[in-house]
Amino acid sequence: MNSTHILGKITYKEIGQDPVTGLLVKGEFREVIHQVLQKDPDAFDLLYFDISQFKVFNHRNGIKAGDELLRIIGQVIKTSTGNSFVYRENGDHFFAIVERERSEDIAHVVHEEFIQNRRYNISIRCGIYSFTRTDINSDASILLDKARIAGNYDAGNLYQYIHRYDPRMESELILSNYILSHIDQAVEENWIKVYYQPIIDSWNHKIVYFEALSRWDDPEFGFLSPISFIRALEQGRLLYKLDMYVLEQVCRDINKHELADEMPRVSINLSRHDLQVENLHETINDILAKYKIPHSCIRIEITESALIDNEVIIQNHIRRFHQDGYSVWLDDFGSGYSSLNTLSKYDFDLIKIDMEFLREGNEKTKVIIEDIVDMAKKLGMHVLTEGVETREQLDFLASIGCSFIQGYYYTKPLDLPSMKEFMDKNKIALEDNDEHAVFKSIRSLNILDVTNSGRPNASEGITEKNSISVALYENGKFTLLYAVKELEPWFRNILGANNLQEAENVFNDPDHEFHRRAVECVSKAAHLDEVAECHLVLPGYSGILRMKCIADNGKTRAYLNLLRIGEGDKLYNPNARKEIFLASERKKPEEKKPEFSFTEFADALPTPVLIYRASEAETILYANDACIREFGCTSFEDFMEHVGRSFHTLVYPDDIDVVEEEIWKQVGDRTNPKRDYVYYRITTKDGTIKYVQDAGRFVRTKEAGDLFYVTLYPQEKIDHTLNGYQNKQ
Repeated sequence: MNSTHILGKITYKEIGQDPVTGLLVKGEFREVIHQVLQKDPDAFDLLYFDISQFKVFNHRNGIKAGDELLRIIGQVIKTSTGNSFVYRENGDHFFAIVERERSEDIAHVVHEEFIQNRRYNISIRCGIYSFTRTDINSDASILLDKARIAGNYDAGNLYQYIHRYDPRMESELILSNYILSHIDQAVEENWIKVYYQPIIDSWNHKIVYFEALSRWDDPEFGFLSPISFIRALEQGRLLYKLDMYVLEQVCRDINKHELADEMPRVSINLSRHDLQVENLHETINDILAKYKIPHSCIRIEITESALIDNEVIIQNHIRRFHQDGYSVWLDDFGSGYSSLNTLSKYDFDLIKIDMEFLREGNEKTKVIIEDIVDMAKKLGMHVLTEGVETREQLDFLASIGCSFIQGYYYTKPLDLPSMKEFMDKNKIALEDNDEHAVFKSIRSLNILDVTNSGRPNASEGITEKNSISVALYENGKFTLLYAVKELEPWFRNILGANNLQEAENVFNDPDHEFHRRAVECVSKAAHLDEVAECHLVLPGYSGILRMKCIADNGKTRAYLNLLRIGEGDKLYNPNARKEIFLASERKKPEEKKPEFSFTEFADALPTPVLIYRASEAETILYANDACIREFGCTSFEDFMEHVGRSFHTLVYPDDIDVVEEEIWKQVGDRTNPKRDYVYYRITTKDGTIKYVQDAGRFVRTKEAGDLFYVTLYPQEKIDHTLNGYQNKQ
């Protein structure tokens, strides 16, 4: 006999009906259970339905509307089961008997019916108990309790709303009841310990924050898993007692300098139920005031599950936290509750990417995380990834600009003594306040798209994103923190550097042209948001070095650097010297070839002559023999190596600003330029400083581009006046 036919044969003595829903009453339903067990218990399940947020619905809409909702739910369950064996227990709890093969489908149907209906704003959980032959002589109340236990299991997980009964649930229920009845004693007698897990900066590899986590060391049950007591307290709406205790213990540790000599920055967790506690903000502020802890020391982590509650209420909480001087973080981003819309609705300072992304990661995971980091940075938020366990994960996250790393790669959560031992053993220091001021700005950079960072002016003046690096400058020394992967060939081929450390060595080599140009830039961009650039001509490279000051704490400055090949410039080719000419020298094929070229004429002159581009790098294209000798060089190649292949580096460094200003001032209208006369110093190959008068003319050519034609006249000593350099008579 099939199960549907069995249900059709069940009869019971009518006692009455539920006055609200018209469903079976308790006695009738118990009789139905008895008959099902006698006929074929292996074919049927007992379903328990629980309505979440029903009390809130009643409060908002009134008891009459609540009764109408109960009636509607009862009818939906009855229609879905296809039988009349549905019973409402007191309040908002329903039971039903259904065929085993249909039980989960029915639970899904009932849940979806109401979760999709925004009118009620409720969800329905379901517990399933499968009858067995050992239940034939069992009391029906015991079986109802088992279905109820399954329905209440993991009640905080709104996405896992169906649970089948497992005997282990009863032992967990016993433990849960113990936790709820002993939370006050656990707090008073310090059974709960605060553990700390460091949050590491991916730029300087120092500890920036600690996350405070709780551990329960019980005299009867021993160490309890965090998930067991946190779940129990959350379901019992007592988690705020634990969270406020943790906050107070953190403030006590900070006040006593248990974590570090200077005040560390610590994040604490708040659950969705914490945000429903009256006077939450006053309580938190009072705890900090009690221990004289600045609000800037505490970060508030709001779990993502809290966002399913009233949007306006959560927004008001975040606004109040910000007004009180706290940073607010979104915990477990991507764990299932959130959407991209979350980031537009709520003003978070940082998002924590859920560790499950990394635990179950693949190549698609990397794309997703990269997009999250890019999006968060554009919105002005920092990003932390937790659950980092391998060096490969760490390197990937650092390469995309994920600012903070947390996970077992560094350490598991530790108690205070163990944390100090970890820091000493691994020589990992806490980022001090001066460093924090600098690196806070560095961390705001969106290195995936440096042209689009959240901080105002963060990348203004830096218009490209595929050749950037970041460096610190302190006491005349550069520390190279980061360079995009696209720069690796440039470092290797132009600087001879095979890694970031070797590139940093070039940055700090006083004899290297790159170092001289970098120092020149930092002297011009010595304050926050200032941008400076200089022409950079190295063997095999002609272009621009642009540097922007992105942070300055008074002793250390941070720079965002851009390398760019000059528009129209070509890499220097010493064999092309005799091919350089002015456009006026090229004749049409039918015209008579001139008796001699300009370069041949200039080579015969006793006066130094040179030609250089008027484009960004000011690359030298030609120098006659007199010019080569004036600089103490023996060949054109020797001359080019000495002067750095650029007019910009040919001029004595202290004079270049005034020289360029005078040149471009006198050029004026490029369509009708006049001849200019500029005075400056040069340095010969043996180090002798000479003074010259530069008589030059700007020439626009179709073939070779914009050029400067220059004749150099040796001079005696020159005075530096407000009007430029003038020959001293």
